[in-house]
Amino acid sequence: MRIDQLPENDRDAYFTLAHLCEPADEIVNRALTKHRPTSVIEMLLSGRIKPMSRPRIHGAFTEFSLDKERDFALAIGARFITRGETGWPQQLECLAEESPCVLWSLGSADFRILSLKSLAIVGARACTPYGRDIAISWSGELSESGLTVVSGGAIGIDVSAHQGALQVGAPTLCVLAGGVHSRYPASNEHVFAKIMDCGAIVSESPPRQEPRRQRFLTRNRIIAALTLGTLVIEASNRSGTESTAHRAHQMNRTVMGVPGSVQSSQSVGVHSLISQEVASLVASPADVLRVMKLEPPKLAEKEHKLDWRSLSQRELDIWEALPQRGGCFPADLIGTSNYSLPEIMSCLTELEIKEMAHSDGFLWRRT
Repeated sequence: MRIDQLPENDRDAYFTLAHLCEPADEIVNRALTKHRPTSVIEMLLSGRIKPMSRPRIHGAFTEFSLDKERDFALAIGARFITRGETGWPQQLECLAEESPCVLWSLGSADFRILSLKSLAIVGARACTPYGRDIAISWSGELSESGLTVVSGGAIGIDVSAHQGALQVGAPTLCVLAGGVHSRYPASNEHVFAKIMDCGAIVSESPPRQEPRRQRFLTRNRIIAALTLGTLVIEASNRSGTESTAHRAHQMNRTVMGVPGSVQSSQSVGVHSLISQEVASLVASPADVLRVMKLEPPKLAEKEHKLDWRSLSQRELDIWEALPQRGGCFPADLIGTSNYSLPEIMSCLTELEIKEMAHSDGFLWRRT
């Protein structure tokens, strides 16, 4: 149930539970469907319910410091939002009792806005050169079509999908299995840094926590739920990638698969998804847009609509300072445009009237 104003003690309780229990703990989540989070903590400490993942929860609770962990998140620049708060991503409601307690994020963009029109691109870690090339090139084209590419930051298809979006200057969203401060794998840290520069990384695990084996599987449900659809590029049989596709299918999300060689073990999972009619076969980015029932951008018509003669010099300066993808806050334009905030706000309003700028809440970008 969505709550417009979450009481502070409930918010603190969700924050505490996220630190004490493993993500998607069935026993804890079942209790949360019937009781307030403050009551669930009392039930855990009294022994009336026992979490699946942490039997010695009383000792962990004694050592836990709410203020310390909250201050640490703020110190590293992480935003966090708890279940039930205003602004909680509505698409996660399909997770029901598997919904995360808290989501932490790091980056220049708001992951909630990025995820509104997004596509998950997932696949094998041990991908082939064919799979890597498809992930990079398709991710770039689909990003230019206005979709935010979402993946898990792992080696192989995941990181290639992120790189494809970054190469065309588009924001991308990375959902981690560990905390946003304990990013894994370390070999992809240079990519994580670029993702945070124009997009965001997000996790349901507290910032300091390292990824664990089970968290990679539980993380997949968030990737599937946040996005409009899931595109599978290479997957071995009975892999984590297949589980993501099946979760997306169960949520009535669009699932697509890129066919590969029948001689490749990394295509067995994709072909299985297609043969089971879980995934639609796609052979190009245009196929992806068609299956998702999205129109490709009409760049020529777009450029024709822009009337540069109608712009003042100030409006042109502000427009040029706006990002093409993602968004920025009006205050961010002060340094790049050398105008005051009232002047910037006035210009943004005029640009929006002329259909040359668009606001997603507080963030602005070019149209």
